[in-house]
Amino acid sequence: MGRTVFAKLVTLILVLTLAATGITGFVMLSGMEASLIAGSNQELQNQVNNFAENIDAMLQEKISLGQAIASNAQVVAGDTAGINALINSIQQSNSVLYEAVNISDQDGRLTHFAPEANAGKMIGVSVAERPHFKGAKETGKAIISDVMISKDTGKPIVIIAVPIKDNTGKFKGIVTQAIKLDALEKMRSQVKAGETGFASVVTNAGGKAITIAHQDKSFVTEQKDLSEVAIIKATMSGQKQLMAFKSAAGIEMIGATSIVPSSNWITTVMVPEQEVYADVHSNRIKMLGIIAVTIVIVVLLTRYFANQIAGRLARMVQRVAQVADGDLRHQDVTDHSADEIGQLGIAVQDMTGNLREVMRQVNQAAEQVASSSEQLTISAEQSAQGATQVATSIFEVASGTEKQTAAVDKTTTIVKRISNEIEHTAANVAIVEQTSGQAADAAKAGGKAIEAAVSQMANIETKVVHSAGVVSKLGERSKEIGQIVDTISGIAGQTNLLALNAAIEAARAGEQGRGFAVVAEEVRKLAEQSQEAAKQIAQLIGEIQTDTDSAVFAMNEGTQEVKVGAAVVNTAGKSFTDIISLVEEVSRQVSSMTTAIRGIADSGAEIISAVEDINSITKDTAGQTQTVSAVTEEQSASMEEIAASSEALATLAQDLQTVVQRFKI
Repeated sequence: MGRTVFAKLVTLILVLTLAATGITGFVMLSGMEASLIAGSNQELQNQVNNFAENIDAMLQEKISLGQAIASNAQVVAGDTAGINALINSIQQSNSVLYEAVNISDQDGRLTHFAPEANAGKMIGVSVAERPHFKGAKETGKAIISDVMISKDTGKPIVIIAVPIKDNTGKFKGIVTQAIKLDALEKMRSQVKAGETGFASVVTNAGGKAITIAHQDKSFVTEQKDLSEVAIIKATMSGQKQLMAFKSAAGIEMIGATSIVPSSNWITTVMVPEQEVYADVHSNRIKMLGIIAVTIVIVVLLTRYFANQIAGRLARMVQRVAQVADGDLRHQDVTDHSADEIGQLGIAVQDMTGNLREVMRQVNQAAEQVASSSEQLTISAEQSAQGATQVATSIFEVASGTEKQTAAVDKTTTIVKRISNEIEHTAANVAIVEQTSGQAADAAKAGGKAIEAAVSQMANIETKVVHSAGVVSKLGERSKEIGQIVDTISGIAGQTNLLALNAAIEAARAGEQGRGFAVVAEEVRKLAEQSQEAAKQIAQLIGEIQTDTDSAVFAMNEGTQEVKVGAAVVNTAGKSFTDIISLVEEVSRQVSSMTTAIRGIADSGAEIISAVEDINSITKDTAGQTQTVSAVTEEQSASMEEIAASSEALATLAQDLQTVVQRFKI
């Protein structure tokens, strides 16, 4: 047994709901994940850029300070007291940042050193081979060194060297600011990346990435080379990077890098990948819960509405099946609803009533045909009996004629006997003539009854064709409904597009458009639900059209049965036409025979007076007797054909009644 409309409807909507919620959830989760990841990446990029800019600002500030010291008149003039006072003041004012501030002469020997406490051991020390001295002397510009070990404290430092020039531009030495890496560490620690993320700084020194600020202090003290870390390796080409990578500690991270403009330093801000995706996993679980609740609600609503629709359709299907089985008795299947199913119930009710009336009229016509055929059969039997009597009389006339020929001496007696027989024959022939007239009248009446039956069968055919037209028109209405549903689906699709566009515009508006974005999203969901409902209605309309086509097919079969009945009645009508022609021919022959016999009776007296003409008259009488005998035989055969045709008509009437009795009215 095929699946019911209820099962199909529930299955369809459940599948569509699962597909819609699954796709929607996937798209939303993908969008949320992409948004969260993009937001996290953007935040990392902003942080690392700000970190690099802060370091660059600090370096630029120190370069400017170094340039100010180098251009100071006391420094250019070599005023020892003034120089010492100046550099000690600067170092003491920011001892957290500065390990030392010193001045070297043009040969690279330290001539002034702060803090003053270490000046004794540092004055005279040569830095001529240090890269920062060579760079400042050769380029005449400020130089930021790679990480180096302080000759004073033995700790890693970074040197900012600015050349000192006299008024003629001649190189006279350098101003050196030894920056403690602790200062960079303080700036690094202020960068907060998520819950467990951190920042770091490395220098690009001859293909190595030496750590100068890191969460793990050992990386700095050991000057750990991070050039093999993927993101650092990629950044050493001189471009900013944003990528997932494995840290030196073996942890999967997502990080961003930036290059400090005034140096070759690389800043990095990184967050564990697991932390970045924590919110994504949480949102995924929430979305799955929402989808599950949505599916449960849709299933419950679908079962309710499917029960309503399937129950009403089941009553219609049951009634149409009863009509197909021939049960046309009145049953109320309307549910007093104004929708398409209610209209279908009214149409089925009207169709059944029309068929019931048609079958009632056919039954009455069949009864009339059966009654007329019985009367015709009786008349034919009576005509056959009369023909038999005529045949017997003619046989006796023939015998008398032979006796007259054999015994001329008894002519007078025989002629009298012939006269008596002729009178008797005339009486019988009159009876035959009367019976033939009655048979002709009965045959004509039967022909009219057949014509009425043919007309009634035509009416039946018209009624059935009209009923088929009504059902076909119902199918066309269902197609129009399908077109309307397509229009609704199109409108829902357009609404969905408009909602998406509105959401995009709201997203562009930022915080001010957030409320409008929520409304647009709800509109889009409603549009999708409308579109899905329209598809479900279109599916139901298609099934209704299929059932309507089945009803039209059943009506067409009924039309063919009516056409067969009409053909049978038409055949009976043709048989009655033949019967009428034969009966009229018999009537004409009997009339001729009656006239001849009456002439013989009138001539009886002349036969008596003219015995000499007995032989001639006897021969004529014999010839007339043979003619009458042949006519009588033809009449008898015609009566048998009439009787056979009447029986055939009765059989056809019974067959018609049998067909009609299949329907219960």
